[in-house]
Amino acid sequence: MHGRRSTLTTAAIATAAACLLVLTVGAALSREWWMFGVGALAVASMVAVIWMEGRSKSAAATSTAASADWTPESVRSATSSASNRVEAVKRLREEDRRLSLLDAKRLVDRHGDF
Repeated sequence: MHGRRSTLTTAAIATAAACLLVLTVGAALSREWWMFGVGALAVASMVAVIWMEGRSKSAAATSTAASADWTPESVRSATSSASNRVEAVKRLREEDRRLSLLDAKRLVDRHGDF
């Protein structure tokens, strides 16, 4: 994503903005409390989506950095007793909890003997 917002984040922000506009105009005209609920829900969903996206980017960066620490020899050593690819990926992730499932699979595919 490299500094750009995802489509999901952009959609959440646009939805929240529209709901907040409805809340503001509607509350000014009719003073109904349900509009405050709509606005609060919109803001909460926007914050949750942005927070989840930030966590996902952080975890992906950590996993990518962790996979750079693995040499072909260390991958083969960690997965030598595994009988298949699935078990090899599991063993690699047990060795390094920072690895995502995808990064561990890529390491096993690239350097494992399966």
